[in-house]
Amino acid sequence: MNDKTEFAWVIERGDSVPSAPTYWTGPSSLSGEDGGWSQDHMDAIRFAREEDARKVAYHFRRPNC
Repeated sequence: MNDKTEFAWVIERGDSVPSAPTYWTGPSSLSGEDGGWSQDHMDAIRFAREEDARKVAYHFRRPNC
């Protein structure tokens, strides 16, 4: 068993309810589609740096995304 604690940033969907957060699981293809979402936090794409998570999350704020 590994006792090492790891931390990561994930992208949570803004319209998910607090009791059942929904996490971004990555792009569904290289064509630029937003990708999938899951309520299982283990499916979420994890970022080592907050800066990287924020850069990707910014994409979801843009019109026509």
